[in-house]
Amino acid sequence: MIFGAVQVFASDLIIARQQKEQPVIRDSVSKVGSDREHGKAPVEAPVVLHATDRAILVALESKDCGRSDLLKILGHSQRSGNFKKAIEKLLRGKLIERTIPDKPNSRLQKYRLTAKGRAVGAVEARTTASLL
Repeated sequence: MIFGAVQVFASDLIIARQQKEQPVIRDSVSKVGSDREHGKAPVEAPVVLHATDRAILVALESKDCGRSDLLKILGHSQRSGNFKKAIEKLLRGKLIERTIPDKPNSRLQKYRLTAKGRAVGAVEARTTASLL
């Protein structure tokens, strides 16, 4: 029998019934060693910036901003899923960072650009200028 990613063998059930024990559960998914075990560094996927991401980076170039400040700059009346995903993507990509890293849900939380975020912002600005 297969329950999700766990497989219970009939022989285990029969033995468990005879011995009044719990059946042995085995993973049916084969475990493959990670890249770190083989000495390879993990590969980072490139961060693709969308309009919301770019607008957040531009807003943070001049000063640190809180969530409500960023929402006003973007023209949103309330926090949307798109905004939340953009912030999370920029945090994961280390383009922005929290001013209070220990308290991500603080009402005083603000975001600021990292050195990597400033470099990406400069590249984006040059690309935009060359297109115009």
